[in-house]
Amino acid sequence: MMNKVFPTGLKTLLIDDPIQSMDDINMASFIQLLREEFKDYQIIMSTHESRIANYVSYKYQTSGLSPLAINLKNEKRNRELN
Repeated sequence: MMNKVFPTGLKTLLIDDPIQSMDDINMASFIQLLREEFKDYQIIMSTHESRIANYVSYKYQTSGLSPLAINLKNEKRNRELN
């Protein structure tokens, strides 16, 4: 894995599937950390599991934030149909 940080004025986190090997308690703690410590950041997180995406969206919604979940498989399917 390669991690690089490029200093910019943007407050953005790009995270690739960080929760895939976490148990439920660690997943809840991680989401709480993101919500509290990075509340003024734009967070782009990928996951392969809809269960995780739904949980993250739910936790952000209950905090009064507006998450946007995008399912790339559905997006591709919709484009192919049009």
